[in-house]
Amino acid sequence: MTHKKASLDLLAQLHELTAQVMLAKVRSGEVTAADLAAITKFLRDNGIQVMPGEDENINDLVAELPFDEDDDNVVTFGR
Repeated sequence: MTHKKASLDLLAQLHELTAQVMLAKVRSGEVTAADLAAITKFLRDNGIQVMPGEDENINDLVAELPFDEDDDNVVTFGR
C-alpha cells in the first residue's frame, strides 16, 4: 500500500483553518489555559513574536505581570 504525502496546498489550508479555529476560540471568551498554551506554541512555532513596547495589548499584559520594572531578572515566556 502506497501512502501519498499531503500537498503543500492542503497543508496550507489546514494551517489557515487551525489559526481560524484558535482565533474563534479566543474571541468567544471561552478560551482555556490549555487553549492559550496551544495558541502560544502555534505562534512560536510559526515565528510570531512581539516585543513589549511594540503593541498596546502586549504592553497592557506586561503591565499586569507581577514583576518590578527595575528587576534585573530576565523573564522568558513559552519555553
